[in-house]
Amino acid sequence: MLAGVPYIALGVVGKHEKMIGGVYLLANALLQEETIRNTVLDQEEEVEPGGGDNVIHEREDDGFEEGEIKEAFRAAEYEGVYLELGMLLSCEMRERDAYARVRKMRTSFLVRDDHLFIRSKGRDPRRVVCGLARQIDIMAALHDGTTGGHRCADTTYSKIHELYYWDGMGQMIDDYCKSCVPCQERSALRPREPLYPRYVRDVGAVVHLDLLAMPLGIGSYNFIFDARDKLSGFVDGRAIRTKTGETLARCIEEYYLRYPFVSRFVMDRGSEFTCAEVKALLKKYGVIAEYTIAAHPQANAPVERGNNTITNLLAKWADGRPNQWPDFLRVTFFVDNITVRRSTGYALATLWYSRHATFPIESFLKTWRRQDLETDLTFEELLDLRARQIGAIEDRIEKAASRTAGSRTKDKFRWDKMARIRKEPLKVGDIVLLYDSSLEKQWSRKLDKRWLGPYRVATCGEYGAYQIEELNGTAWKDWVSNSRLNKFVARDEFVDLPIWMMI
Repeated sequence: MLAGVPYIALGVVGKHEKMIGGVYLLANALLQEETIRNTVLDQEEEVEPGGGDNVIHEREDDGFEEGEIKEAFRAAEYEGVYLELGMLLSCEMRERDAYARVRKMRTSFLVRDDHLFIRSKGRDPRRVVCGLARQIDIMAALHDGTTGGHRCADTTYSKIHELYYWDGMGQMIDDYCKSCVPCQERSALRPREPLYPRYVRDVGAVVHLDLLAMPLGIGSYNFIFDARDKLSGFVDGRAIRTKTGETLARCIEEYYLRYPFVSRFVMDRGSEFTCAEVKALLKKYGVIAEYTIAAHPQANAPVERGNNTITNLLAKWADGRPNQWPDFLRVTFFVDNITVRRSTGYALATLWYSRHATFPIESFLKTWRRQDLETDLTFEELLDLRARQIGAIEDRIEKAASRTAGSRTKDKFRWDKMARIRKEPLKVGDIVLLYDSSLEKQWSRKLDKRWLGPYRVATCGEYGAYQIEELNGTAWKDWVSNSRLNKFVARDEFVDLPIWMMI
């Protein structure tokens, strides 16, 4: 048993040596940490006041896990949570010193080549960009620059989103592209205006006038003067050779003397309608002249829509002989007037003349209406029939007016719900661009600006009409439709283009 004593003593000594060594290691670690803390405090005291916010002190060991890769990080280019993320990922901040939000976001980011990147599923990581100046440089390069080409906001966002990331980048890119002056001047999008339906209760009270240009026909006729009733849609007119003021005044006078119950004529601002002869004629007969806004045919919609019907009917009647259209003009008006209109439920001639039209075929295959016309009636029976006809036509007109009003109300509700309808009307003082509608009829100006300006709204009228003026106060003569104005978006004064864009 004595022989085994040395071995037992040696084992006890070994345990004591290991314990003492651990104590020495612990003491050295605590001393080293205290020395490092004192060194850092001395360095912070040497830094000038206010100049040490972004100073990063190198340390030999800060208690990080063994084997962790340490990347340098450009802290001066980042701010907020992204600054802490970069410092944490580059081992320049203790994990326990970081906010819980930063620790939670840590797995979605990495540091490479001194910069912070955000991981993206299924694609390359994107560099995180902080600072308004750098973000504007990126948007300018990928929208205004050669690689941008002034494409739309969605396309610009797609380019930037593949490479970079910052908070709120979608809205910022959209605002930047909306404020691009070349893009605004060449935009093909026009805001739509709300509908302003007019409700008419009497047949013939309001008549729309228009002049339809046609190919040169027999008799040297080159235009169609047509007049269409607002409520019933009844159309009448004639072919003319020239569109001088004297000719138009004669056509309007002939129409009024034929239908003397017209109280208002609606027409566009063409020189043939605004001439002195037409104004003098309407003043003579006491008829109100109402002119639509320039370059806004929607205000003269009843006759403008009817022009398509007239043109199509003439094309079918002419059948490859376009110069023969004057021979078929009267029959075209006849066909249009005896056709039942969907909005009223009655034929145009029925509401206009207060009786049904008879068709030529009814002479061979007699109908109930034809039988009534050929029946011999006494004077009393005839008076009773006419009284009932008058009562029936009044009911028809009232029903047609109510049906038309309901249809237009539904159309307005459906139209005003469209996305491109201007939600808020323009106000006096707003800076706007004016759409150049003359480009729609000229092929030689494809590269011209679609929008002119900017101008300032001077007066707000009824039914979406505005008067505008130059920025120096020079007023425009004519009113302008809401659909031809687009609010000008100016870039903020603090947004300056980068130097390379100015070269």
